[in-house]
Amino acid sequence: MARSMVHQAASLFALLSLDSLQLSSGLPAIPVLHDPAVPTAHDAPAEAVGTTAAEAINERDSIRESDSIRQSIQIENHLRESESRAQSEKSETEKSEIEKSEAPESPEKPEADKIPGLPDRISQASTAVGSDTAEEEDRKSIEETRTLAEQAWLSNFNTHLQKLQQDLSAWDSSAKDSGGMIYANDRPTFTNINSQVAELLKLLTVSEAHSDDHSGGVGEGDEVSSDFKIDALLTQKGISEKFEIFRSPIFSGIRFHEGKGIVAELHDFHETSVATRTDPHNHKRSFYSGMLQGEYLHRLWRLQDKSKARRGFLGTRGGAEDNDDSDHLIECKKMDVAGVKNPCEVSPDKTLKPGFENLHNKGQIYFVDSDDIHTVAFAKNTSALSFTVRASESTSSTHYYLWGKSVEDAEQNATEGNFMPRVVLTGRKNEAKEVIRSIVKKFEMEL
Repeated sequence: MARSMVHQAASLFALLSLDSLQLSSGLPAIPVLHDPAVPTAHDAPAEAVGTTAAEAINERDSIRESDSIRQSIQIENHLRESESRAQSEKSETEKSEIEKSEAPESPEKPEADKIPGLPDRISQASTAVGSDTAEEEDRKSIEETRTLAEQAWLSNFNTHLQKLQQDLSAWDSSAKDSGGMIYANDRPTFTNINSQVAELLKLLTVSEAHSDDHSGGVGEGDEVSSDFKIDALLTQKGISEKFEIFRSPIFSGIRFHEGKGIVAELHDFHETSVATRTDPHNHKRSFYSGMLQGEYLHRLWRLQDKSKARRGFLGTRGGAEDNDDSDHLIECKKMDVAGVKNPCEVSPDKTLKPGFENLHNKGQIYFVDSDDIHTVAFAKNTSALSFTVRASESTSSTHYYLWGKSVEDAEQNATEGNFMPRVVLTGRKNEAKEVIRSIVKKFEMEL
């Protein structure tokens, strides 16, 4: 049956042109294959021309039938492939529809999702807002930590300062009862207070986490800024009024206490590019000095009658010999309250003799009476930071001396500006800050 249908189709396509078949079926062009083993009309040998007409017609019909069968087979294969593809596509479509019907319905997307790029922009904006919020929270956390650290530092600094003030007040009361005098046997009291000042300076340079006293301190990484500490000395109520910042040609400093018995100060001696020495001089009041940082050469001097000069008098470092050819006093001046230098009367028979000297460096303490003549000498590019406590009562007048083997020599030895009045920096915040910064920086060198 199938073979009969194929032959009928072949006969049909043999009568119709191939183009007509393509248009009526809607199928793509089907190439007609030629079998080399089967001769066509075009391949007929030349001898065939001489055959009878009936034989030629039979041969032609035979060739056409062979071509028609071949074409019908190709068409049949092509139809089968088309039906198979159509069936496959239909199956896929039905499978997709079944899956859609079985899947749960998803909620309709908001209108914003239909705008190209809007969801991404919304997501980016949300991320940015979240990032800003996190940064703000971190900033607030840091601010709170810093505030707590500053409060802890102020509390600890105030505790140390109050202890220092109490001990200074106690010594002040004792000195007042003694007529505003301090003595060499007050050394233990001064030693204790000098140590407290060192601890106070340590709080100005490092956090409480690094100090000896950890109570109420702040942790590592929470150190209070140097600017905050300096501002506290100048502006913090309960602290600033306890200090007086000043400067002078030789040193600047901080006054911690001034009472009826004693005055306590921190002296920051300026660094010089050349070796310097003060003129021999005395002070109106007795005082203690404790070195916190740096060093200088401290020497005592004595006025002596020339006629009584003798060999072996306390020379340099106690070993040099002195005689009548040693340096002589050239001039003596007395400084009044206003800082004006007036000639003072000293017998021309007097000479100024060098006495005991020592290198005053960190940890060293000395006491000088109001009548003692002394000098302070600095080597090149050196400075010092010292704490002093002096009696509030004057027991002498300040004198300074020019000395040498000649007037020219004496003038060369003189140091101008030794005793210029100091300037109190009240209301001059920037200058006061520089004084404190210099002190803090100098003290840090020893930590």
